[in-house]
Order: sequence, then structure tokens, then C-alpha cells
Amino acid sequence: MKLAIVTAVFGDGHRKLAELTLPTIRRYAEFLGAELVVLDEALKWGHPHWEKFQIADIITRVDRVAWIDIDAIINPKAESIFDFVPAGHFGALYDIPFYRMDYHGHIALTAELLGYDLTKWDWNYSNMGIFVCDASHSALFDRPRTLVKGGLPEQTYLSMRRSELGIPFFDIGPRFNQIRVHLCPPTAAQLRADIVHYAGWLGRRDTPDSVVTTFAQIKDDLAAWDVQ
Repeated sequence: MKLAIVTAVFGDGHRKLAELTLPTIRRYAEFLGAELVVLDEALKWGHPHWEKFQIADIITRVDRVAWIDIDAIINPKAESIFDFVPAGHFGALYDIPFYRMDYHGHIALTAELLGYDLTKWDWNYSNMGIFVCDASHSALFDRPRTLVKGGLPEQTYLSMRRSELGIPFFDIGPRFNQIRVHLCPPTAAQLRADIVHYAGWLGRRDTPDSVVTTFAQIKDDLAAWDVQ
């Protein structure tokens, strides 16, 4: 079975971040015997959020793909996410427990722009920072009629599109997408997680000091795993 791990590095901020995170992703790909694809060329979709739709090209030559955002680190003891997610299922973190109520307006607007009927949605909203898909899911990555900007447009679209296509969902839970929210020492759960995801920290912090703090936090978390 041909496997691929895909991530993206665009802009100076992500390149700096990748110095810390990409080695853990590369090591994981080697452990899995998977091809590592790093999207780092000129944007093809006009906005970084939509670049993960380049998977449409990759999935034609492999059986399964795992997308991992560059703002994630992987535990050196991590097991296979491909073994964890059953074949034929779309695996991602079920995000409703962490869902912000202000997303209702964003979801409604995105649905309107995309021409999507919300009455047909199963309201399974997923975090798309880390997910697994199969070659049979290629229609997920069909180009939408509008590339919505603002909020988390591709996350909302993929959540709706998966439901529309009837693709079965599998919750990878915090084991494979432990969202790191607070600037604090890692909890026991975070240390046990296979993948820790900083979920857009870099984009949400707009001062140099906060960016430095974010990088320092990642270094501390890697040190807690004894990752050199």
C-alpha cells in the first residue's frame, strides 16, 4: 500500500516554524514508510487555507494520505495513524466539543457562498489540521465554485463535503490531534498524545514577542519528549 504524509510550508513564519516541526514529521514518514510531500512552491489556490486541496493531485498516485499541518509535532513513540483510521473512512478530530459558537455565522456564510444546503449536513464539524483520506475520497477535493476567505473556509467546506458525499467519518480524537491551547507545561495527556497540534497559534499572535513565546513553547514540549 502506498502512503503519503503531506504538509505545507508557505512564508517566512512557517519556514521558521518548520525548523522545529518538520524533522518530527519527516521522522514519522520514514517510520511509516510513507512518501513525504512538502508543499512549498508558489500558491496554486490563491490562499494558504486552500493549498491542502493539492491533495487532489497526490491522491491519484497513492492509496492513503495523511495531512499534517506544519504547526504540529509528532511524538517519537507515535503509532501509525493509518492503522488507527479504518480503510475507507475519513479520519479527523470531531471538533464539536471545542466548537466556538461564533462559527455559526461563518458556517452559514460559507454554505451560502458555496451553494450548500445546510439541511443536508450531519453537523459533524471536524478540525482539518490533521486528517486521513483514501484514494476513493478524491471528490472531496474538487474545486469549490468559490474560494471563500476568512475564518476556516476549507475546514468548513471539507466538513460539509464529506457529509454530502456520504463518506464515513472516524474520530481520531486527541490521541492524533491534541490541540495545544494554553501557554503552560504540557499535561500528562499531551505527553501521551501521538500528535500535538498548535492549531494556528502563529497566525493568532501578532507581536514578535508572542511568536518567540510560541516557538519556545514548542521547544519545551519537544524537550519533554526528549527530542533533540
